[in-house]
Amino acid sequence: MPASSSPEPVIRRPQKVLGAWGKVAAAQKQAEEEDLLNFQKEMTDYFQLWRQGDDQIFDYNPEHRRKQLEELQFPRATPWKGLQGRRRGQIYGVAKRRLLPKFDGTAIERGKDMNKKLRPTGLKVRKVLGAGGGGIACEVDGKDSDGKVVKLVCKTSFRIQMEAEKDMHILMAGARHIVQRVVLGGKLELDEEERERIAKNKGKPTRDVTDVELMTPLQQLDARRDMLFIEFMRRGDLERSLAKAATSKTRFPDYLLWKIFDCLFKGVVAMAVPRGWNNTFKNPMHYNVSQETEELRSFTVPGTLVHFDLDPQNILIGDCDEGWEHEIVPILKIADLGLSRVVDPELRADVDEMWGSRRAGKTRYLTPEQFTEEWDYIKGAPVDEAADPNVADTAGNYSWWTNLYQVGQVMWQLITLHGLEWPRTAQQVELRNARGEGELIWTYGSWLLDPRFKDTDLQLRMLVMRCMNHKPAERPTLAELDGILEDKVRTTRPSLEEQEATKSFCAKIFEAPPPPAPKPATLGTVAQNVPAEASHHGSSRTGASPAGLGASRAGENSQPGEDGDTAMKDVYIGPQDLPW
Repeated sequence: MPASSSPEPVIRRPQKVLGAWGKVAAAQKQAEEEDLLNFQKEMTDYFQLWRQGDDQIFDYNPEHRRKQLEELQFPRATPWKGLQGRRRGQIYGVAKRRLLPKFDGTAIERGKDMNKKLRPTGLKVRKVLGAGGGGIACEVDGKDSDGKVVKLVCKTSFRIQMEAEKDMHILMAGARHIVQRVVLGGKLELDEEERERIAKNKGKPTRDVTDVELMTPLQQLDARRDMLFIEFMRRGDLERSLAKAATSKTRFPDYLLWKIFDCLFKGVVAMAVPRGWNNTFKNPMHYNVSQETEELRSFTVPGTLVHFDLDPQNILIGDCDEGWEHEIVPILKIADLGLSRVVDPELRADVDEMWGSRRAGKTRYLTPEQFTEEWDYIKGAPVDEAADPNVADTAGNYSWWTNLYQVGQVMWQLITLHGLEWPRTAQQVELRNARGEGELIWTYGSWLLDPRFKDTDLQLRMLVMRCMNHKPAERPTLAELDGILEDKVRTTRPSLEEQEATKSFCAKIFEAPPPPAPKPATLGTVAQNVPAEASHHGSSRTGASPAGLGASRAGENSQPGEDGDTAMKDVYIGPQDLPW
């Protein structure tokens, strides 16, 4: 038989012989893959209920859905049909805003506990401002080096540590429209001679004295893993004002809406460039830095800070100032960076991180990047399957436009005075500009076209609908928004009628405290020294003096409401005075 006709030998791949450690590693990898698959199925099942508006999601337990999970096919075998949109005659599932309940006794007791921890440093808790998620936020009084009362907010968590949130604040140091962290004690800076003297007083060798033992009480507060100090915003959160406006059926004036949008837009610009707003040589981990208004920049950075929890409760209202930017409208700042993440190429490629991010934030405020049905067809990280023609470009596509979508949700509520639609349904609408040019988009904000909102600026309503576009890349660009806001509120002064309408609303809803008010402990006003009584070892400092509040007790014998305490008390969800 010719050689060419002889059958080719079958070449078998030799089996890899695994040692004991190899078998363990293989078994561990298989277990991890099974855990991931089970987690992906649970997420798929959860969001199927979410898109249906099923209340089971508020107490979702995979054990109660075991049968459905066993029958669930993941990833889906058939191609995704795409957005189906609103059915003819389908009503909008919106609801009137509800007033949030006041705090229970647990929050009050935790406020008392915080007060005990702070008293030795000269700080005093005055009110519980917020509670939930295993932690509380309290209004705190201190005194600066001149003996004047300054206010700040202390956040503490009883379940998780707060390093991650501190890290996010350090990244955003200097951004004016992001609530800033307040450094109390500054950096520990001691020469060797002083360290030896302190160690001798403690009866220890110098090498055995820890940094914590060398710190002042205020520096120890800065270093605590369970506490975070931020600037005080005396008009409270936007949710409170929104609830008051809805209850009294008071519409936000157009000029005020544009100004609020401008504040939130600047916050989005700030988060698009983390680490980009500290124009000093100071390390924001140890020092307070001056704040600057965010201006759109042309350069980009590898990662964008995505908030994930941007809603009216996490937008705080501050003061007016002498400049035109906030002459008649108080500044609004984005707060609560606890769920924020810097989304960079490394995180995008992390399967566990991307799937785990889907439920980050409040249930009713999630973004299309989290709840889209596209996830049902993605087995790995979305970035790995972006080239698949059956997979669209919304799932996991986090960037600055994710923050913009949540800003759109906030503006939608300010215009409608209603809660977000539930369940969420996209609708395809055509929006035309002044030149008659049309744009067809899938938006979750189409209720703004209802005639009841015709008195609100059409340009603003169209812009909000575009911000709530299902497809992230089709939302307005930062450059476009910057140009519109420059024209609407930054270079154009409002008419006298617009000014009066805005002032009247702010007086009625924001309830500006009457002057004189204690100056807030912002980064520009916190004293840069610590009196001797604040130091447990009473030593002088070398080098730069630490930044911090005075240690003398603020209003120790006073009652809430004294010492110039003008924090707003709201009959709906206002802060509660503590019984001391």
